Formats: sequence, structure tokens, C-alpha cells
Amino acid sequence: MGTSLLFGVVASSALVIGALIGARLELPKRLLAILLSFAAGALITALTFELFEDAYQRGGKYGPRLGCWWVRWSSLR
Repeated sequence: MGTSLLFGVVASSALVIGALIGARLELPKRLLAILLSFAAGALITALTFELFEDAYQRGGKYGPRLGCWWVRWSSLR
């Protein structure tokens, strides 16, 4: 329980610190774009890891491979 609470506080502290910095400072647009793109990439990565486990449990080792192939093929069109 204590470890989970510690991880929750550390993970959510970035949100509070970021909000305080954003409210107090005027960041250059280029730096803001870099920070937001990094945050978006981190969220997409977290979502991918979360969904991949479920896809593996439901579809075995071929389910996720088929999904990755379909995404890659559809992006080429």
C-alpha cells in the first residue's frame, strides 16, 4: 500500500509542478511544442503497453502481430 501511494504521489507531482510552471512562466512556443510532443508520446507509449497485454492474452502471439501489420499496412496507403 505504501509503495503504491508513493508511486502515485510521484507520478501526479509532475502534473502539479507542470501546472505551476505553466501558470507562472511564459515559455517560448518552440519549447512548449517540444514538451507537449514528448508528453503526447509518453501517453501513447503507456496506452500501447496497456493494450498490448490484453491483445496478447486474447489473441495469443499472432493477435498483436496481425494488429501491428494492419496498422503498418494502412499507414502506407
